[in-house]
Amino acid sequence: MKKIFMVLAAIFLLAIMACSGGGGSTTTPPPESTVFNLGKFTDLTTGTSYTLDFTGSDTTGASYTGTQQITVVGPTTFEGKSVIQKDGILVLTKVGVGVIINSIIQTYYYHDRTLYKIVYSSGVTATPSNTFPLPTTVEIGNIDEGQSLAYSNGNSTTETWQVTDAGYNIAYIVFTSTSNLEVSEIDTITINTEGTISGITEVIYNFPSTGVTTTLHGTVQ
Repeated sequence: MKKIFMVLAAIFLLAIMACSGGGGSTTTPPPESTVFNLGKFTDLTTGTSYTLDFTGSDTTGASYTGTQQITVVGPTTFEGKSVIQKDGILVLTKVGVGVIINSIIQTYYYHDRTLYKIVYSSGVTATPSNTFPLPTTVEIGNIDEGQSLAYSNGNSTTETWQVTDAGYNIAYIVFTSTSNLEVSEIDTITINTEGTISGITEVIYNFPSTGVTTTLHGTVQ
């Protein structure tokens, strides 16, 4: 079960730290060429921060609350590399049971915005199997391979994402994340052209146990 929690923490991290977005409205839907600014969600400027608050339930009737805090610490040297550090604190509570995930996640990017390594408070590390810079914008119709990670404990996660038109200058960024364990997840992030998030829905399969599906709804502060 601890391995599943580690993978879930990584999926949360990739969806929220790697590429995100929000809501807004106009009188006409956007054209296919509309560009959506990802703003602070992929900003590596020192001091940039935001918080995700979420609630939800699973198919057994259990309820959950949680939060994820993201802060860009700034330039540093890590393992002899000149990198930018971005920290995440993820806490997930199962109502009536207590905290089931509590993880501090340190992410290190090269100055060209490509991922170097992720370090978890458990001591496990993750390195990318593929590298590309964090995007600053996305467009409707984009569909691409996301980040794939190999873990020091033998786990792995792979992500794909696509951007679809929600109308009225709003788009959905949909992440599909899979792992070598049984847990998988589909995240839908609602974004407007200025990069404001109006909502996040996360559907997690086989969590917290096999055959159970958990759905979380989040807002960004």
